[in-house]
Parts: sequence; structure tokens; C-alpha cells
Amino acid sequence: MNFDITRLNNNIDKSIPIDITYSFNSEELKGTDLLKLDNIKINGELFKNSLGNIELDCSVEGVMQLPCAVTLKPVDYPFSLNISDEVETLFNEIGENQTNFQNGKIY
Repeated sequence: MNFDITRLNNNIDKSIPIDITYSFNSEELKGTDLLKLDNIKINGELFKNSLGNIELDCSVEGVMQLPCAVTLKPVDYPFSLNISDEVETLFNEIGENQTNFQNGKIY
């Protein structure tokens, strides 16, 4: 998912709408316990806040498939979450989590 924020930075557009459905491939799920993560719906927008920083406000919903803790058979688990924060802060958090992630385990 790529978004061109040039028009936001140049104050041409007030926001960039987001309305996509995304499916993660097996390589993206590598190192996680997820078996499947398909048809994830992402709706929201990118906009410049009052401080001039790019902010993301969106909802994410879908169904993840995980192995049952007892039988290891696939179990569907519906989820829904909202994300609202400055993009730079979100990228910093992702970077910190990736730094702490080694061999599929958080330490």
C-alpha cells in the first residue's frame, strides 16, 4: 500500500481517502502464528493535522485464522480496530517492534 502525500504536503488536498481490501501473502505472515489473513477491509483517511503533521485515522476489520491451542485446527477469529495517530509515530512504533523481534519471538 503506497500513498502519495505530496498533495497533502503542498496543501492541494485536505485528505487522502483510504478504502481498500488487502490480503496478506504467506511471506508476509512468516514468523507469526497466523495461518491466514485475507480480505482485510481498511477505511479511513490520511490528513494534515493542525500541527502540519500527516495523521492516519482509519478502521481495520476482518477475520484472521489461527491454529487452535488444543487441536491446532484452523480457527477463524474476527477482529475490528481503529487507528488514529500521526504517521511518524506509527512508523517509529513499527520500527521499535521490528528491532525487538528476532526469530519469530519478542524478547
